[in-house]
Amino acid sequence: MWADAVVTIGKTVRYALASGTPVFIYDRFGGDGYLSEDNYTENEAYNFSGRPSCRKLTADQLADGILRIPDWSPPAQPSLSAVLGSIVPVPQPHIRHPDLPGLADMAAVIGRFTADTFNTRNYLQAILNGDAGSWPWLGKAALKKIKRTILRVRK
Repeated sequence: MWADAVVTIGKTVRYALASGTPVFIYDRFGGDGYLSEDNYTENEAYNFSGRPSCRKLTADQLADGILRIPDWSPPAQPSLSAVLGSIVPVPQPHIRHPDLPGLADMAAVIGRFTADTFNTRNYLQAILNGDAGSWPWLGKAALKKIKRTILRVRK
């Protein structure tokens, strides 16, 4: 950061905290001075407006206070995930089925069965339409028998 400290109030305090820059809360109505672990909660409750104490300083006191930058580290702030976690329950992790390889094998068998059934249906539909070109070994007698069987099943 290019500044040693920031003199501000309001949402700019959050920006300074995010950048790790010391924050001196003060404006024309007064303020609490440097934000610290001790006064963070109270200032946050007042949106960092300087209203908790409304302490007014003379020009010399203000200049002296700003120039005395303390050994400062940003006060601990709640993370967004912690705030959201307190509002909305955190979903439980996905629990895997204990027989996952067995389920995968079963899914593969079902997939093959579905594909074979679909192909058989297409072949039979082609036969019913009189297109036995893909099955040259299929004789006319067998074709008639298949058609009769299918018609009986449909009734």
